Amino acid sequence: MFSGQSASALEAETNRALAHVRDWGDRNKLRFAPSKTNAMVLTRKLKFDVPVIRMGNTEIALVDEIRLLGLTIDKGLTFIPHVAKACKRAASIYKGIARAAKATWGVESGDSQDDIRRRDRADSHVRFVRLGPGN
Repeated sequence: MFSGQSASALEAETNRALAHVRDWGDRNKLRFAPSKTNAMVLTRKLKFDVPVIRMGNTEIALVDEIRLLGLTIDKGLTFIPHVAKACKRAASIYKGIARAAKATWGVESGDSQDDIRRRDRADSHVRFVRLGPGN
C-alpha cells in the first residue's frame, strides 16, 4: 500500500517499489506476471489524476475492486460486492441442499386422479405392526 499527495508522487513511489520487487525476483530466479497484477486507487476525491503504474515495461491495470484472501474490496470500501457474492454463494448452496432434500413422496401437482387412487389402494394394504409394551 502506498500513499502520496499527488499522482506523480504516488507513481514514483509505487514504480520504485515494484522495480525493487522485480530485481529481488530476478536475483532469486522468480518471475512476476505484470499482466496478472492489478492496482486500485483509494481516495475520497471525486476527481483525481490516474497514476500510471508499471512493472518493467508493462503497465499495471487499475481496477475498481480487488479480491484479496477471499475478501472482495471495492474502491469505496463499502464491501457491498463482497456481501453480494457471499449471499449469492449461500443461496446457491441452499438451493442445492433443498434440491437434494426434496421430498419424492406425496401428492404432486402433476399427479392424475388415477395415480392418487392407485397410491391410496397400495397404502391401504400395508399394515403397521407395533412392537413393544401394550401389544
